[in-house]
Amino acid sequence: MTTLVLRADAGPGIGVGHLSRCVAIAEDATARGWTTTLVGAITGADWLTARLTELGVEIRPDWTPADTVLIDHYGDITPPDALVVSMEDGPHGRRRADIAVDCNLAPTTRPDDGTPAS
Repeated sequence: MTTLVLRADAGPGIGVGHLSRCVAIAEDATARGWTTTLVGAITGADWLTARLTELGVEIRPDWTPADTVLIDHYGDITPPDALVVSMEDGPHGRRRADIAVDCNLAPTTRPDDGTPAS
């Protein structure tokens, strides 16, 4: 069975966009039978945390082992040893990753940090 850890925060100061994307990914991952966990600090966003609960997604404050880690966060995050997917927003949220996803309509050029080009 595949284990997936989603890393995002949500709250009044940062909004819920990162968490919203993670909920959509959690819906697909759990439908595929993956064990999915969300790691982050969430304030408010009860409708999104309720959906994660419906899906059986555990919400934790700290890392747990995983096969794959998806980070949807602008901060400097160091994940556990796993396949790393980094959600990026132009120059924000960039980190060394196995897969980088730029959600913008016109992705920007990535620095040469060893992340495979998409």
